[in-house]
Amino acid sequence: MGSTNDEAMARLRATGAPVWVTAERQLAGRGRRGRPWVSEPGNLYASFAFQPTWTEAAFGLLPLAAAVALADAVGSLGVGARVKWPNDVLVGGLKVCGILIESEWVGAERRAVVGYGVNVAHHPADAPATHLAEHEPSVDVAAVRGALLPAFADVARVLGTADGVATVRRRWLDKAAGVGGPIDVRLESETRSGIFEGLDDGGRLILRRPDNTTDRIYAGDVFIRTAS
Repeated sequence: MGSTNDEAMARLRATGAPVWVTAERQLAGRGRRGRPWVSEPGNLYASFAFQPTWTEAAFGLLPLAAAVALADAVGSLGVGARVKWPNDVLVGGLKVCGILIESEWVGAERRAVVGYGVNVAHHPADAPATHLAEHEPSVDVAAVRGALLPAFADVARVLGTADGVATVRRRWLDKAAGVGGPIDVRLESETRSGIFEGLDDGGRLILRRPDNTTDRIYAGDVFIRTAS
């Protein structure tokens, strides 16, 4: 199909029922900011569309929750994974998945779709990436799909509870790469450098600058640097 995100959202609009959509191949896969996502057979392309009724604070942590779900799923298959802010999943320090979250309002109701592109059997040769079978040869698309769906359901359930925001934030930090070390954060018009101090209560990245001030980052691309 063209895009699992598009297909899942179209089905949600038509029926109002939450739905998972998976594809063997995407013809129009995309990542954040409209970047093309290579989607050849052998990897997992899956999207979940639903109508969350969470608080705004809880919805704001959906990117972190989605990454935690995949890291949990991958870990259950014997592959150790870490997360990189906001929602990258790393194996051996290399990216193994892309996650794209899109949403829309219809009156007072929100529709959302969480899309996963998981490198299972291969990864782009020209990117700092890896694939799961490189670390655990027995892993295949069916195994990843079978682990991801319940893992996502669990994290989504937690996020909707009274202390869900704090719990998901803590679970993300438990798996986080780069905390306490130097990072670069690429924003729309500049790159900021400093120490990754953690997350604030809303899931924003806390960056301590060389002048000892702190920035709270809402969106950006993080690059973890090796401490000199």
